[in-house]
Amino acid sequence: DFRVERSSGHARLVLPYASQDKTIQVGVYADTLDLAPLMEGDPNAPKQAASPGLHVPEAATGKLHGPPGNAWTIDMTANALYYSQTKQPLRAVTGHFEDNGQRLERMRFAMRGPSPVTMTLDPKGATRALHVTIPDMGGFLAALNILPNVQGGHATLNGAFDDTQATAPFKGTLHVSPFVLKKAPATVLLARNLSLYGWVNARKSPEFEVSTLTMPVAFSDGVLTIENGHMGNDALGATLEGKIDLDHSTLDLNGTVVPVFAINKLPGKLPGIGKLFSPEKEGGLVAMTFGIAGKLENPDLSVNPYSVLLPGVLRKLF
Repeated sequence: DFRVERSSGHARLVLPYASQDKTIQVGVYADTLDLAPLMEGDPNAPKQAASPGLHVPEAATGKLHGPPGNAWTIDMTANALYYSQTKQPLRAVTGHFEDNGQRLERMRFAMRGPSPVTMTLDPKGATRALHVTIPDMGGFLAALNILPNVQGGHATLNGAFDDTQATAPFKGTLHVSPFVLKKAPATVLLARNLSLYGWVNARKSPEFEVSTLTMPVAFSDGVLTIENGHMGNDALGATLEGKIDLDHSTLDLNGTVVPVFAINKLPGKLPGIGKLFSPEKEGGLVAMTFGIAGKLENPDLSVNPYSVLLPGVLRKLF
């Protein structure tokens, strides 16, 4: 049994001293498990300059970090798991982790609160398949103080790490079922209200309903790349692509907002000349281009209002 600061429970450690199996086995079964000192450091130590980014640990990606070491497994159960001195703990956490001595090879993780999440990682040939499910995306983002203005949405992320490369780059696709932006950007609301759907329904609410979101993503060396992402509803659609540098906490994204989604994109389907009207995937005859760049905590949003007057192919020039 152990009791250290906020942590209490019992643990089991099996070392490979007398066995042929060189795997180190760790089991932790805690009522309360406080990992905040490991995540944030000693709160009484001299203050260090804050890290400029949101660095993803190498162990989470499988990036090779040296010669092979001992394999290890960790089984963990905690009623409450603290990862921060100031944030609410994760609740009803269970986890199983297997490292082959070079990289994290297999994982099972689940938590019930503050918002349910499940994750699995399994080896498949030269790749490791990752599957993440978040039944309430809005609740999850709000609980972790990431985005408080999202309501609802069932999110799934499916993809794989390519272990033929030392950096183990990841490619996958994020899908989100219907959700609501409770305080949508003014540009999105303007495009909605200009659409046939928005005009007929006379929507004045600052909320914006999203019926579908599909976002292909890639991650390597601290950079998250969005490729041909799109979202939409009966009022409009939007496309998004670009890069988010997590290590330096910066982003550089661009996309289009397309009013009257179903009707507006018809000219783009005309044989031979469709690309002239709608060069973007899921684009349309009438669309506004936008860019989001700068620091993650306070990015700059730029909109080209004149792009709404230009045929699709000319939007690429302005």
